[in-house]
Amino acid sequence: MTKKIIILIILVVLLSPLAATASERGKNILFTVEPATPGAFTNTTISIRSFMFNLVASEITWYLDGVEYAKDFNLSTIDFITENWGNPTEVKAQAKLISGKTLTEAITIYPARVDLLWHANSYIPAFYEGKRLATSGNTITVTAEPTLVSEKGLVDPKALIYEWQKNNEKLISASGINKKTLSYIGGQTTDNINIKVSTQNGRLVAENKITIEKVKPFITLYETKPLSGLNWLRSIRTGNKLTGEDITLKAEPYFFNTNTGADNLVYNWTINDKVVAGREDSKKLLTLINDSLAGEQKITLGLNIKNRNQPLQTAQKNIELWSSYYSIGF
Repeated sequence: MTKKIIILIILVVLLSPLAATASERGKNILFTVEPATPGAFTNTTISIRSFMFNLVASEITWYLDGVEYAKDFNLSTIDFITENWGNPTEVKAQAKLISGKTLTEAITIYPARVDLLWHANSYIPAFYEGKRLATSGNTITVTAEPTLVSEKGLVDPKALIYEWQKNNEKLISASGINKKTLSYIGGQTTDNINIKVSTQNGRLVAENKITIEKVKPFITLYETKPLSGLNWLRSIRTGNKLTGEDITLKAEPYFFNTNTGADNLVYNWTINDKVVAGREDSKKLLTLINDSLAGEQKITLGLNIKNRNQPLQTAQKNIELWSSYYSIGF
């Protein structure tokens, strides 16, 4: 008797998924919606297909909210515009086959949307108004901003279920109710982030995806003066002619990893391929002292910055300048 019960339980466990699969495949008509989760007033394309019946040469009639929308032979695709937030649209397809059999299926489209915003904690100067771009080793934060509206109004984002994927891998620990933010350490390659947001009853669903490209850190040099400060409107470039009194250059290491702290960046300056040594507290600065007796000459200024705790994160800058500076100060 015990063996029979065990065998029966095993059969139930094994056959249940097969039964569910057969039920799903047993649908006469399958719908494809593009975009998969359209928002309000969104151009939407719906197509139908069938694995059980041949829809070619069938007369297909489409209904939107019970009203005939389109009708023609082999009309397997239609386009329409969704309603406002909170107003679902029932889409019904009816196919009359050559055999005389009629197939009918319907789906309901609920306008829903989720936007994805991201930023990295990479270094940028205070005056820089652009985005903090992602580099290897930086912490990258992605935030989902959903708009899911039921007949009762906007659904509280804190009550929604968030399902995250990174590079096609489900992030179980980062997913769940009210988990609208994803934080991770960026690797060397591009990251593909997917999000699915839904109500707890599964009635409203929104999906989105973004691609986060990685950039390499780079160095930009600026002139800085005691009274006027940093001239961030004009960077120092190859071919520039430096004139006047002593000049101080400041290096700005764009998009380096700030997880390890700015103190972990090592600055190595060179002039005409000779290493310049300086005080640790002024490593971003290099002062060229004017020597009019030296005459105008071409100098090659180089700077290499590396992350002491992340050896692969480096940046190199080499420029050729015309100047009468040759003495070095800090």
